[in-house]
Amino acid sequence: MFFCVLFSSMLVVEHASARRRGLWAGIMQLGSPLGSFLATLVFALVSLLPKPALFSWGWRLPFLLSALLLMIGLYVRLRVSESPVFREQAAKSGDKKPAVPVLQVLRRPRALILACAAGIGPFALTALVSSHSIAYAKTLGYDVSDVARALLFVAGVGIICIPTFSAWSDRIGRRTVSLIGAVGTIIYAIPLYAMVTSGSVLWLTVGLMGAQVLQNLMYAPLAPMLSEMFGTEVRYTGVSLGYQLASLIGAGFTPLIASSLVAGFGGSSLPLSAIAGVGAVVTIVAIWRISETRGSDLTASSEADSPAAEPAARWS
Repeated sequence: MFFCVLFSSMLVVEHASARRRGLWAGIMQLGSPLGSFLATLVFALVSLLPKPALFSWGWRLPFLLSALLLMIGLYVRLRVSESPVFREQAAKSGDKKPAVPVLQVLRRPRALILACAAGIGPFALTALVSSHSIAYAKTLGYDVSDVARALLFVAGVGIICIPTFSAWSDRIGRRTVSLIGAVGTIIYAIPLYAMVTSGSVLWLTVGLMGAQVLQNLMYAPLAPMLSEMFGTEVRYTGVSLGYQLASLIGAGFTPLIASSLVAGFGGSSLPLSAIAGVGAVVTIVAIWRISETRGSDLTASSEADSPAAEPAARWS
């Protein structure tokens, strides 16, 4: 889901004007919270089934419904044309020998490393707020259905905040919006789990919604910022690698690490606050090293580009 949102956002960034890239990328990134909302809604409804029905056939329903979304995504994918920026670069390249984009990115990895590090904070917080919160809340005595309802409100926050903060980055800069979210996450990390461990469904919901606001501040500017960090020749490869590595490092192992640390610390929530804070610190360091990209020329080459590069077969 995140990859599809990233891909569509990158195409929108290449089509949009320099002053409105964040706005349009934010609208496309609504796919992420909308997907989370629908997934949580389906999970909440399926969890209401009697256990015998749930374990025999009910668990298959979400997978069957996802097939419909796959067909819609494939239909849209087959009808999307290349952006004017990409076609212009292809025309300039002419008959030059194609270069391998991934090798170009790895040959000068600074942009890739910074892109990956910038995404670790928001992805780590996503893992804590979404997948891990369900398991952790169960150990605290919350009912799964209550947690699912709380996550519906969390997804609703994303539907409002992601396009708002992404558009805001058009005005005050990608770095500024991301830094506000990262610093806020460090401050909020301990109060967040004080609310989660309170035993109150209301405070659990409020705490997770607040964390989602901070996650959206870090996440919303990510797609336009990463797209502006790489030249056209390697943009698809560079952004994809940076985004997926950030997702793998920030979110892929976080639930497992979080559960292990909680068990090792006797159920204390302090390791969870530490994970959120450390991820935010990594993002702050990366943003500090990234130059402001707002309004940059997408046709200009980045340090990961090569003069001999050709943007052939981006769709292959």
